[in-house]
Amino acid sequence: MAIQLPEMRKDKIRDRWTIFAPNRGNRTSSAPKVCPLCLENENYLPQNCGGPHILYQERDNSGLCSVRVVPNKFLLLMIEGKTDVQNISDVFDRTDAFGAHELVIDSRKHIYPIEAMSPSEVMAVWRCFIARYFDLKKDPRMKFFFMFRNYGKPAGASLEHPHSQIVVYPVIPTDVHKIISNFQHSADKYNRCPACSMVDYELRKKERIVSQNDFFAVIEPYSSMVPYETWIMPTKLGVFHSPSFAHFLNDIPGALEALAKILIDTFDRLNRVVPGLSYNMLLYTAPYGADNEQGSFHWFIMIQPVITTPAGNEKGTGIYANPLLPETAAENLRSSK
Repeated sequence: MAIQLPEMRKDKIRDRWTIFAPNRGNRTSSAPKVCPLCLENENYLPQNCGGPHILYQERDNSGLCSVRVVPNKFLLLMIEGKTDVQNISDVFDRTDAFGAHELVIDSRKHIYPIEAMSPSEVMAVWRCFIARYFDLKKDPRMKFFFMFRNYGKPAGASLEHPHSQIVVYPVIPTDVHKIISNFQHSADKYNRCPACSMVDYELRKKERIVSQNDFFAVIEPYSSMVPYETWIMPTKLGVFHSPSFAHFLNDIPGALEALAKILIDTFDRLNRVVPGLSYNMLLYTAPYGADNEQGSFHWFIMIQPVITTPAGNEKGTGIYANPLLPETAAENLRSSK
């Protein structure tokens, strides 16, 4: 039977959900010959009341739109639907693919990588993430906010125009649940967040630190899965541990500007070392309901360059083979400027 609307099915052996979204197969075949994200082609965006369906936007000093958030035309999840899980049999569960899937158009410029942006432009993009985080939090059915940016075809980007995506799930994804469990286990056993311990160690030893400012540290993690995997972690004294990116950036003066500057610097370094870099940028933040400052989660940004290709070993075991030591990666990035 053909599936018309997105749905989620549970794999009880691997304990993970899969989204079946048949309409996403049309992303390439139905793509217009012009860029649908450029301002002059906004008629290709999802429409509402005779114009593009704008969920949030910011304008620059000239009055022109600089950042826009719109519904994703090829939805993974839909705001219409139910969240109850239907038990098809003792091994099969399914539910409507309920949730939110939004597209953030990072700039009106067609080719504009993060390292070319100004701090104010990067701040505008992250204000969009913050605004959408708080707005979507109002729906109690939403459980987990996830932002990602695919840059370059090898990283899964289907459009050249700079953009990010927001997906808000009605469940906690399996890999995220593992991270949450690890944070909680460490808090219970050692009375301290493992991310806080890691940042503290790296700042003292300096072996895998790329750069830092008053609010953030850029680290090549000790057990990097891929070459030049890079984490950006909050380090501000007195607010060292912070579960929620939105609360941290919204409530602490200077934090948003500091993040913008360190993102620009980090991508500049990465592109100097790996010209023409393709990457996935992933935001990990505490689930809704666990995002207060007493929570065990510690938010961070992960950048995974697409340099190597995961093969049978990685896919079958989850154990990655990385040809580049993080100490070497950190030294290369430090010396790139």
